[in-house]
Amino acid sequence: MMDKNAKFKELGRAKIGLNKSLVVSIRSDGFFSLAQQVHAETDNDNTISVFLKNTVMVYRDGLVAMRDLLDEVVANLPPEENVEEKPQIDPHV
Repeated sequence: MMDKNAKFKELGRAKIGLNKSLVVSIRSDGFFSLAQQVHAETDNDNTISVFLKNTVMVYRDGLVAMRDLLDEVVANLPPEENVEEKPQIDPHV
């Protein structure tokens, strides 16, 4: 169960879509969180940022295992010319 008083410190972020970022933070109790953040423009040209539910929470060893998995997946990606059609990113997601 999450401590309601837990503090988060952002460690990094990557843009993963037109209006979406992946944010990695460390919580004050030692868990790391990987969360999607969506950005939307309001009618007043302000930007609203919202974190989506279902954040991945792991300790350091889980974060390292995820890095290793992503390194392996990226190293074995097929060349882009072998991909039949590049999917379009929905600007509303």
